[in-house]
Amino acid sequence: MSASSGREVTVEDDPNTKYLIENNVELPKSRLWKILERYYETVSIDAWRKNQVPSFITSNSRLANGYARLIHSFIMDQHAYNKSFKKVYIVEVGGGKYAPVWEDLGYTDVPFKYIFTDAMEASFSFLLRDSSVLVQFVERGWLDFARFNGNFSEPGDIFVGLNRNEQIPIDSSIVLVCNYVLDSLLTDALAINGDKNVSRATVSVYSTIEELDLTHPSIADRMTLTWGWKDLSYLDDQTEISERIEVNNDFIASFENDDGSKLSEKDLRILKYADYDVNLYKVIKSYLMLNREMSFVLPIGAIKMLRRFFEYTNGNICILIGDKGYPDDTEFMSIRPPHIAIHGCMSFMVNLDAMKKYFSNFGGSSIATRYKDTFQITCILGKRKSFFPRTIGSFIDSLDDLIPDNLLGIQKGFERIDLEEHSCSVGLKPFLGFLRYSNHDPFILWVLKKGILSTINDINIRQKEDIISDLRNVYKNIYPLESNIDVFDVLAQICLKGGFINEAIFYYNESLRCCPEYKHPSTFVNLAKCYQSQRNWKKAFFFCNEALKLDPDYSPALDFNSEYLNSSRRLNFIIVGCYSSWIFTDIIPTIQFDPMYNCIGVLPTCSTIDNAKKAFDNLEEIFNCSQENEVFSSSPVYFIDQLKNNKNIEDALAEVFYSYPHIEAVILDVPYSLLKPCVKIIWDNNKHLMTRSPTAHDVSTANELLDSKPPRSLWYDYSPLKFESSLYQVYNIIKQNGRLYAIHCKYDLPSEVINVSDQYKYDEIISRLIYTLSAIHIAIEGTLDWVFSPTGEGEPNKKTLFCGWSSPLRPRNDKVSNKNIGMSDEVHCTVTTEFVTWDKTLFQFEFHCDNCTVTLKKEGPIWLLLVRATKGRYETKIQCLGLQTANERFRKLCKDYNSDLYNSRDSVGFSAWWEAIIKAKQNPVHFSYKNKTLRN
Repeated sequence: MSASSGREVTVEDDPNTKYLIENNVELPKSRLWKILERYYETVSIDAWRKNQVPSFITSNSRLANGYARLIHSFIMDQHAYNKSFKKVYIVEVGGGKYAPVWEDLGYTDVPFKYIFTDAMEASFSFLLRDSSVLVQFVERGWLDFARFNGNFSEPGDIFVGLNRNEQIPIDSSIVLVCNYVLDSLLTDALAINGDKNVSRATVSVYSTIEELDLTHPSIADRMTLTWGWKDLSYLDDQTEISERIEVNNDFIASFENDDGSKLSEKDLRILKYADYDVNLYKVIKSYLMLNREMSFVLPIGAIKMLRRFFEYTNGNICILIGDKGYPDDTEFMSIRPPHIAIHGCMSFMVNLDAMKKYFSNFGGSSIATRYKDTFQITCILGKRKSFFPRTIGSFIDSLDDLIPDNLLGIQKGFERIDLEEHSCSVGLKPFLGFLRYSNHDPFILWVLKKGILSTINDINIRQKEDIISDLRNVYKNIYPLESNIDVFDVLAQICLKGGFINEAIFYYNESLRCCPEYKHPSTFVNLAKCYQSQRNWKKAFFFCNEALKLDPDYSPALDFNSEYLNSSRRLNFIIVGCYSSWIFTDIIPTIQFDPMYNCIGVLPTCSTIDNAKKAFDNLEEIFNCSQENEVFSSSPVYFIDQLKNNKNIEDALAEVFYSYPHIEAVILDVPYSLLKPCVKIIWDNNKHLMTRSPTAHDVSTANELLDSKPPRSLWYDYSPLKFESSLYQVYNIIKQNGRLYAIHCKYDLPSEVINVSDQYKYDEIISRLIYTLSAIHIAIEGTLDWVFSPTGEGEPNKKTLFCGWSSPLRPRNDKVSNKNIGMSDEVHCTVTTEFVTWDKTLFQFEFHCDNCTVTLKKEGPIWLLLVRATKGRYETKIQCLGLQTANERFRKLCKDYNSDLYNSRDSVGFSAWWEAIIKAKQNPVHFSYKNKTLRN
């Protein structure tokens, strides 16, 4: 699929140091052609699969789509002159891609028969293997295969059908597709000197070793050549007349040039050289008329093959040529050796100018792409252009789209992008734009995979549907050819990373079906992860074991089995309280995707019965929708009876622990007044604890609780922001743009919640304020110096907080130079939070520094990062990872807990609020509910 650049055959400077293979032979008679033929006999389809022969430039989806439009236009042109239905035969010499274009066009039958030809039948067995995408077209009768040698075969030698006894009818309309094939057919080279004498090339072939087999394919890798020129005067002694019926002595005697002159001696030599082919003679004469020294290749094999098709179809032909070559005669400016490229085999530059002139003399016409320094696309038609108006119009419309170099150039540009550093700044849209421009070419997806994988989480709901559609279109275009490229696996990786689990499962299974030779344990592990996320434990077990069958020491499979398929790693927990929206917005939406969390049940408090029942219903629905849960778990329990049977929440919680001793952890969300008694019961029973981050509004109380924590339990401070990479990116950006001097933050909450009491609103607002302080602490590596919150009488829905920070982003004043006299050393910060309608909710930071303003705004699962500086504006999106990471971190800490190694920073640490506990024990900072103020 990818492009192979190859190398040019070296002209030998010192033949005496090499081994001679053949000496001074006319180019068409050289052993070079037998070497080439044996190469394809030996390697067959592997010439393309191992990327020895270029394939992407001629087999990409964009070129295939352009060809399909041209072919469809040709079919319409043919039907314009033939009222009855007449099937068009598409013959591809050397194979390639095509696209179905007949659907919805009103034809009574498929208007073509596509015939894939090759000189070696060995290619067909690969193309028709059971997993091949081509089998379905063969079964429908749209596609067939036939052996055909472009140098020697006739169109009538193409036999198709079940018994290989059907031929293309004479005078049929044919589209002949020749991609990267004419450059490997018989070629000659001629030279014209200053006296207008014509010579033909001779070649001597040398090798670096003594060759026992003088036509072995490997000779191409080590051969060198020397060239000579043989004057056509040697033909003077040639008296035989061509075997062509129309040529005789009377023909030669009566022959006249276009200017009316008779044949000169030199003209007769050229006519003899051309085997009395008048059209070929005229081509060579046209170069003589340029009156300059030159040499040029002459694609005699290609010309003869195309002429045979011209005659067979009576001019009802469209030839599509894609190859490297000379589009006109301006490059024939001196006498020089022919250019031969080596890429596994060998190939010449194609003299497209000669071919266009030849078939123009034959009564045909041509149109071609307009640039020289690109892969050439040429369309040769069997009659004048007026017979093919739709075909010509389609070619003109596609003039630039047909050039595969455009696609190849963009592809190479994307390959050079340092995705590690720039993928975030580039974003997802450029990658998708290029994929769509390529008409969803599979190899382009392969090139873009790192960029797409690094940005696939940067999507919204509408983009998700578009991307799934893009990937389906790539899937339809997959044509497995080159080794070590499994596009099915890339599709699956993108789907898995983007959360499209069902699609990922489909593409992984297609990878196993269509590319069994690329089977790798990672495919089975990824399938196990897909089914694990769907809680389908039996299939997760199965595919994990399949991975280990391939490689018993494959560490991802061993780790996955240990971490996710081992029931002992499952965390049994209960939810207590459900006081705030935290349980519904942060906990349930994330743990439902982690089946290693096993919810034993939900225990309400007297004031949270409705909320707790809603949470229980959500968890029960998750359980009932899951598959194969009997492997690990049982349905969650609503502990309402325990609450009713006890006088307080503490006794109810103790009863639950007694009845369910396998409970390992508690997710606690209760009113502040119940925090201490609940924590005491939890720790008395040696259970691990997760609370909101941070849950204590009074630092001295929080400090007291932390000091009382028993060694066998951990207290996990639920701080998802400390796992957000976006906050660390803010720090690095500010660091490069001068000193930080101010921060403004707004955190607005939806008012549509179950619990709307004033106390709840105060608790919720204060929690979000502290949550925000923790985020600022991370973003600026700051220390909270002071906090002030003015009294907000009459405003229960709103709170404003002012604070000062010390930060390395705000260095101290230079007291020696007095450079910054009068400027504060503190970073001043304002935080506002309030309850608003759902459509006005907002979580946004603005960091103001000397040379820029950095805005970080949360939009669903995405952080929008915007930098406005004097040099311009920069914007990117970053996936939110904090919620899932925080939940997974808690589970792993609980399961791997070791009191001897426990560090409070592993659970509680790194929030500004908890740091204040350490730094302000003597003068603690706290919120006062009665005065609605914050002070230190």
